[in-house]
Amino acid sequence: MRKRSFIKVGAVKIPWHRMADGRTCIDPRRLGLSRKTFADHSSALIEAERIARERHNGGADMAEFTAADRAIYAELRRKLNGSLHSVLEIVDAGMVAMARPVHRTSAIAKELLTSKQAHDLNRRYFRTLSSDISAFAEAFPDDIEKILPRDIEQLLQSLNSAPRRRNAFLQNVRHLFTFAIKRNKLPADKTSAAHQVELIDLPSSRVEFFAVWEMQIFLEHVRQEFLPWLALNAFSGARVEEIILSRDAARSKDPLRWEDFDWSERQIAIRAETSKTGRARRIPIVDNLYQWISPWMKSVGPVCRKHPGDYESRRIIQEANKALEKSNDRRRVNWRKNALRHSYGSYRMAMIKNEHQLAYEMGNSVEMIREHYHNPRPTSEAAAYFQIFPKPAENVIQLEIFG
Repeated sequence: MRKRSFIKVGAVKIPWHRMADGRTCIDPRRLGLSRKTFADHSSALIEAERIARERHNGGADMAEFTAADRAIYAELRRKLNGSLHSVLEIVDAGMVAMARPVHRTSAIAKELLTSKQAHDLNRRYFRTLSSDISAFAEAFPDDIEKILPRDIEQLLQSLNSAPRRRNAFLQNVRHLFTFAIKRNKLPADKTSAAHQVELIDLPSSRVEFFAVWEMQIFLEHVRQEFLPWLALNAFSGARVEEIILSRDAARSKDPLRWEDFDWSERQIAIRAETSKTGRARRIPIVDNLYQWISPWMKSVGPVCRKHPGDYESRRIIQEANKALEKSNDRRRVNWRKNALRHSYGSYRMAMIKNEHQLAYEMGNSVEMIREHYHNPRPTSEAAAYFQIFPKPAENVIQLEIFG
């Protein structure tokens, strides 16, 4: 049996088939018309569609196809070979796409950064965001909707960055695409190209901390004006950015002040404008911290009026190592970034064994606590750490009371 195919427009169908000699026959006899045979296959299908469309439209006249029209149609049929979509569907989709306004990535990036400038943001965060977004817009300045996931992956590979930095760059790019969706410059019902690119799974961070003897020698060599910074960073859940106002802090931020200390309750009230996260919390003043900072009990104003920066930590290390060398102690100390805060987290977890409490004290998520302090210090070391008290002044005589 001869295989028959159809040209269909609405409910109107016109059969066609290939003949043995290579010609194509269309059969509109059901419409009251005679069969027609064409040497050119494309011309046959064009005529069949013309008849079907004319009948579907109630017999309205249609313009005759020119030779150029037939050539265009033939090329369309060639390109649609095996496609599940009809010529009309492709044309309709193309017209919709052509009618869509082009949203240039460079313009969206500028709009995003301009909107951020109206907010009181941490200046270091804004510099990083601006740098990443500008670099991305420079790489893909044109239509943001035409950016593919593989384009973003190739850009990330070209950066040759460490995994953590690569993830941070991708997060900022995702921020740009989210902004574009909110501004109706990308469809909201589709996952953006940036969100289709996977973040790299990072191994659990290995936090560094100070040994008990190191902390003791640091406290012996810190200058008095910087002692509150050192003691608070080492023996409380306060961040250094909360104790001392960062140079990059937003204008709304305020450093920790002596007025924030509740001496009767032995707590420090970290205000929302002091907190790095913008959420207020109260953290305990443990016994040894209380003794270290009690000389400032009646003080007012910022806890640290001068920023220690890197200079004070370098000076402490130099003085501590000189003292060790002078006493023929072969040990040496070195400064480790964030190790003061990590020491508190590591030793405090060993004492309280409560992730949620430590997360609250340090102003972190429980997940962050689990990532950083999943391997707390031995209890004996932790107890010794929180037994680091100031030495009695040399001119104070300790009296023993006998009953």
